[in-house]
Amino acid sequence: RQKQRRGLSSYRLRGGNTGSWRGRVDHLEIAALPKIFGTCVFLRGYRKLSENRRVLLLILIMAAAALMVGGIAVILLYQTAFKEAESRLVETAQSQARLLEAVARFDAVHSRDYPGGAGKATLSQSRDAHEKYTGLGETGEFTLAQREGDYMVFLLSHRHGDRELPEPIPFSSDLAEPMRRSLSGQSGTVVGLDYRGEVVLAAYEPVANLNWGIVAKIDLAEVR
Repeated sequence: RQKQRRGLSSYRLRGGNTGSWRGRVDHLEIAALPKIFGTCVFLRGYRKLSENRRVLLLILIMAAAALMVGGIAVILLYQTAFKEAESRLVETAQSQARLLEAVARFDAVHSRDYPGGAGKATLSQSRDAHEKYTGLGETGEFTLAQREGDYMVFLLSHRHGDRELPEPIPFSSDLAEPMRRSLSGQSGTVVGLDYRGEVVLAAYEPVANLNWGIVAKIDLAEVR
């Protein structure tokens, strides 16, 4: 078109007839209309596609935000449940240990003539009380043991073994981690394997004067 305009200008300078050139220019502009219209339709479709992409991106962002909020809520709820269970187990282990120590002191003075000595009297009373203990939740319980040589010997029947005494466990075993710590004179909480090989949340406490260890525990799966 620029060439045509330059040609038209030179034709005008030469004094030629401009009417035919105008007709040719109008004809060229009319011929270009379909291309221009097609370009407009393409741009409009491109803009519409861009809007759809923006809507899709917004949906994806909202979904990701919802997932993040849900995940954070689940984590906070689990942490809260974990802390509550931990505090309850610590309270149980410490209160039971202090109670056993008080009973042992009483028996050391008043139960010297009991068959087997004062320690047997304390154990007998502990077993009698334990028979009426219903446990903590669906899987929780507290266990009592003493060390005999290289073994941990359990002194109370357990709810997971049809109320039978568990078999002694070697002190070097990977099982009964909380009890091994309590029999080593330690106190605290731990997530580890119990005498069954189940992962538990446990609080452990030594029982002074008796060389016993006490553990209050609950399956970690129940906490979750």
